[in-house]
Amino acid sequence: MQVNSHAGAKSLCSATIVEATKYENVMTVICPPFLMLSGCAALVAEACKSNIKIGAQNDFWENFGPYTGEVSPQLLKESGASYVLIGHSERRALGETDEMINKKIKATLAVGLTPVLFVGEKEKGDYRQDILIDQLSQDLAGVSLENVKKLLVVYEPVWAISSHSGNISDTPENVLEAIKIIREILTKMFPETGSGIPILYGGSVNPENASGFLSHPEISGAVVGSASLDAGKFGKILESVNSL
Repeated sequence: MQVNSHAGAKSLCSATIVEATKYENVMTVICPPFLMLSGCAALVAEACKSNIKIGAQNDFWENFGPYTGEVSPQLLKESGASYVLIGHSERRALGETDEMINKKIKATLAVGLTPVLFVGEKEKGDYRQDILIDQLSQDLAGVSLENVKKLLVVYEPVWAISSHSGNISDTPENVLEAIKIIREILTKMFPETGSGIPILYGGSVNPENASGFLSHPEISGAVVGSASLDAGKFGKILESVNSL
């Protein structure tokens, strides 16, 4: 389904809500484009289901100032968002740096929104551990022990996402290895709270492979890409998660 129009976004959001209401034990976060966020938030509010939330695809690190074209965390919160995706590989590819990501995380936390931080290597065979250490240490620099508990981390190997040319599907075994590395880094950085930060997986999750990833308790959830644009497929993913 196309979401390049308000009508398309509303239709997809409505269909997704219908699917999500079937599985109250599964938390669903819908992340529409900025201009469609308020409308989708209104639909979620009408549904009155605590397991359905709205997230934004990005934000900026200031709430006020001469930043034409940017969208502040406070505005997103007032528009109905509860979560914000930060550091997605597509944003990084456009030039977003770890310093910028760090500022966004702090600004997002400051207004009471939940940052969803994406980390991961570009190519299979890259020095994954070094890359993850570098990203996490810079992205979370200066974040307090109290605030880091409010964070979600997503392992997103760029080579495995559907928009990457020649993408190769990841395996649960590889994801578990990466999550172990991430967990060790977080625990070292935040000894008191790092072990409890949820770590999700994002990379070509679909109805066929979702249960293979999410049957492992180490993987706290999934960020669904192209499959989320088809409410039927997304509903099958929710069904498989609910069965677990």
